[in-house]
Amino acid sequence: PSIRKCIRALDNAIERRKADTNLFSGGLCCGKWIIRATGSSGAISNGECEEYIVDLSNTKSQDGFTLDFEGTGVGTTGKSKNGLVSIMGTVQGSAISFVEEWTDGSSGSLSPYGEESSSSCVIAARLSLDRRKFEGTYRNVQYGTTGHIAGLLSSGETDNHDPYVTCESLLCLAHGHLAGVIGADAASDHVESTTLSPPQFRTTEEWKEKRIVLRNLLQRTFLSSGTKDKAKVSKAIEELSQYYSPVSQDLSGLKFKFLPSTNESVVSMSQLGDWVESVDNEFATSSGGKGSLALLCGSEYGSSRQGVICALIRHSVLHEQFISDGELFFNDDVSLVWRTALRIMEDGVRKALAKNNESGRSKRIVAVDQCELTKKVSSLLIKVQPCSSAPDVSDVTDDFVTLYSTVDCEAELEFLRAAMDTSTKQALLRTLSLQHILSLLVDEDEQLLKTPVALECCTLVLPRLLGRGLAETLQISSDNDDLGRLCQEDLGAHYLTLLSGADQTVQNNLKETVHIVFRTIGRVLEDALHQREQLRPRESTVDIDSLSLSTLASFVVSVRPNDVMSVVSDAGLLRCLTKVFSNHRNSIKVNRSITTDICEGSKEILASQIRHIAERDICREVLRAGVAVAHVLCFQLARMRTGKSDDHVTHPTRECVEIVLQELSRGIALVEEITSTEKRVYEIEQADPHFRKWS
Repeated sequence: PSIRKCIRALDNAIERRKADTNLFSGGLCCGKWIIRATGSSGAISNGECEEYIVDLSNTKSQDGFTLDFEGTGVGTTGKSKNGLVSIMGTVQGSAISFVEEWTDGSSGSLSPYGEESSSSCVIAARLSLDRRKFEGTYRNVQYGTTGHIAGLLSSGETDNHDPYVTCESLLCLAHGHLAGVIGADAASDHVESTTLSPPQFRTTEEWKEKRIVLRNLLQRTFLSSGTKDKAKVSKAIEELSQYYSPVSQDLSGLKFKFLPSTNESVVSMSQLGDWVESVDNEFATSSGGKGSLALLCGSEYGSSRQGVICALIRHSVLHEQFISDGELFFNDDVSLVWRTALRIMEDGVRKALAKNNESGRSKRIVAVDQCELTKKVSSLLIKVQPCSSAPDVSDVTDDFVTLYSTVDCEAELEFLRAAMDTSTKQALLRTLSLQHILSLLVDEDEQLLKTPVALECCTLVLPRLLGRGLAETLQISSDNDDLGRLCQEDLGAHYLTLLSGADQTVQNNLKETVHIVFRTIGRVLEDALHQREQLRPRESTVDIDSLSLSTLASFVVSVRPNDVMSVVSDAGLLRCLTKVFSNHRNSIKVNRSITTDICEGSKEILASQIRHIAERDICREVLRAGVAVAHVLCFQLARMRTGKSDDHVTHPTRECVEIVLQELSRGIALVEEITSTEKRVYEIEQADPHFRKWS
């Protein structure tokens, strides 16, 4: 919260001072630079290292919008020792591009087409925030060699650049880093809640393996929605407030947003239990009976079996039918529920008897304990909220059999509850982080930050919080069938990945927050594209293009059907993609003149070419990002389409595909035009030497 206040104060101060919001508007610092170039390996041995000292100074371009730099120097180490070097380049944001020309003569003049040059190098590098260092790569034009290059200001003028923008950018990066740390729970402060002591009959190693199996159960669909428990969410908030004291006030403020107004009514489940008890004799007779092992403990066995039946009905499509009609008629699905409950009870009691065969305990006591454990598992399942789209009975029964057969004792059931509580805490932290990012991007008056670079720094953490940061976590579980299935369904990690079992109200609030985030960054992207259209000709677009690039990255995430409206429609993403393609499509062209009567030795022309190449590269990156977003959306939306008439998915899918096809057709025409131009340029370049030869 303190960082956020500082950022807002700086943003308002920058607006009042009408300062230049370009973070690198001052270019690199003028003065004496020490530049070192090494081979592709980066080693400085074997004579691969070359070092030289250059005096660099900034010059305004003819259009007055961009800042170029030039200078001359001498080699001090390596093969270039005592050689003369001339440099001409330009600064585009943090990207610097320049050309080095080495000569053995004494003039040292920069001549792009001169014959004195012994070698020329093209350099692409990144400038540090203080503008006193750069690192990048070089390519020797004559010899085709590549390597690493770095420069450091050794002495020069005092930096008089306005520090407000730099300070605001650093604070935005710090804010995003802290939000990412809290949202991902990088410190794992609450893991002790799921490191319970192993049961007496398990070794530490066995318990570790069993915990992995139990945790994977939470990825099953019927457990993913979690419970609705006001007391547990309140307890989770209190525990998190102890760990994260600086944001404890924010966590306390989340209580009223997260908690439901009242606990879920249990009337319908009570009615279901009464109905199951009333029809059990009739339905059990037609579905395999009540179980041979019920002779050991008739009442306990019967009530436990009925609890399993209630849990199965609650998590299947039969629950909706029961709520609608107040009863269920006997059919194949109902028969399958009764038969599955019987199988779970018989297998559970039989397994418990086999395990306690030599313990000396009576079979009745063992059977009663197993029935009590099964009843507690059923009680947990009944508290878990059913999925929004209820599955068929046949899809639920296999998962239920797996769960009941996996939980062997109460300690394992307690571990499941603790893991669900941990997921609730993780969902709380992720929501808190996203809300902090939102409160920074948009103030109480719905006004965005004014500085483009600050907006960019704020959005850099969003892909990580929206799911892409979970990719490494999923990779380490490549042998896990459940997580593997999750990845296949979601095209990677989703913002709800690894939050399965979290309280349903908390999950819903997280979804709502994420949808607001998508709408906000859609607004940021649309404003950036509008500002780009308002720029004067030849005015630098680097800041806006860089902001567009960072916001587009936030949309390259996994989405589910209930995210489509917010991500695609409400955020205006398709409209923004159309503008991105329109504004940046021509960037794939190479700005080459058909005529070859260029004035030799013109520094202005060379600087202009370098600027054009730098701007073209940035535009191409934005174009690639836009195409990537379109393809990712098309792929996911097409997979969501079903036989049902889902207009909220079908309509965006059609629009997205049309945008991709239109851009493809325009791209083909553009490539044909470029090919024709390049062919004509080549013909002219080849004709001129032949004309001179025979004239």
